[in-house]
Amino acid sequence: YYQITVRFKKGELSQMSEDDVLSYLGLILLVGENVNVIDFTGERVWETSYTEFVGAFTDWRLKWYVNRYQRLADLLAIDIQRYKDILLAIKKDLGGVARKVKSRSELKEFCETIGIVHLDYIVDLPVYRFTEEEKKKVEKKLEEAEALMKEYRALLKSEDKRRDVYIQELREVHHKLTKKLYK
Repeated sequence: YYQITVRFKKGELSQMSEDDVLSYLGLILLVGENVNVIDFTGERVWETSYTEFVGAFTDWRLKWYVNRYQRLADLLAIDIQRYKDILLAIKKDLGGVARKVKSRSELKEFCETIGIVHLDYIVDLPVYRFTEEEKKKVEKKLEEAEALMKEYRALLKSEDKRRDVYIQELREVHHKLTKKLYK
């Protein structure tokens, strides 16, 4: 334990704040960190500032949102076509036809002639799926899927909308981190 006394002339420190005095005495050390990261190609070290890095990362990350929503739209398009196939199968009484045909290949041929796209999917469905009750369920699913597809297309067309989604997701992550919901 050391005790050091420093004396100054009267009034010499009167115009200084406490931080100024500590700095004047060399008791405040500023420590800075260099941000060295591997660039997005993975080939070189990139010396950058925090602001520049966050901006570059955000721009890089937003490009992946196009891929994300394109993939989701592609998967949803398959579901939409399947819903349309089910509705067409119900309209053409595929359940009744399925009870009369002798083989799976015959049923597939019938499905092909009425315009079913996902033949194996429809042929593999149980016969009870081709009812009026099921039709109402599928119509509702189709309506929801088409609304979601509209949303995906809007996101694919607008960088501002993708940016808004990105910001909202970052807020959710921040909220979960502050609530310690991640382990």
